Amino acid sequence: DACVNAGIGVRFNRPMMTEDYEGSVALYACASELCYPDGAGGLVPEIPIILLGSPFNPTMLEIDLANGAVLSENTWYQLEVEGIRSIGGYVNGVATPGPAIISFSGKFRTKADNAVCSVDRAEVQPPEFTAYGVGQKVPYTAAPFGAPDACSPNGQRLSPWDFGWEWES
Repeated sequence: DACVNAGIGVRFNRPMMTEDYEGSVALYACASELCYPDGAGGLVPEIPIILLGSPFNPTMLEIDLANGAVLSENTWYQLEVEGIRSIGGYVNGVATPGPAIISFSGKFRTKADNAVCSVDRAEVQPPEFTAYGVGQKVPYTAAPFGAPDACSPNGQRLSPWDFGWEWES
């Protein structure tokens, strides 16, 4: 089961058109494990989300809940993804769209208690950077992870907005 402050994400097997992310992803709470669009296991109205796609990593889409919200305990959720196109090639250094992915959905359940998972480690991307010119910059990202558990042997990625961050070098 997932932590209530778990990060939600999709990893694609090829680079994607990140501008397609908006409007192509929806997260629903389910009335039961069934997550049917109609009936007893129906989908609760869509949950407001923030999509974090990076042109520096077009194979990864991270999803955070809007307004710093966390997931509800002991609840099934369904993530639906549709209409995102792969990068078909490049013309003059600009990505051109390829075919759209086949729509898919996935379900997960949160832990029965409302306790948030604590940070066991943080991953910084890129792990290192060497500037070769004056003024050269690179954006860094940091992702918190919980301790290894039954949901993930590497620890669950947690929402980075739930923690205070301090940078030292």
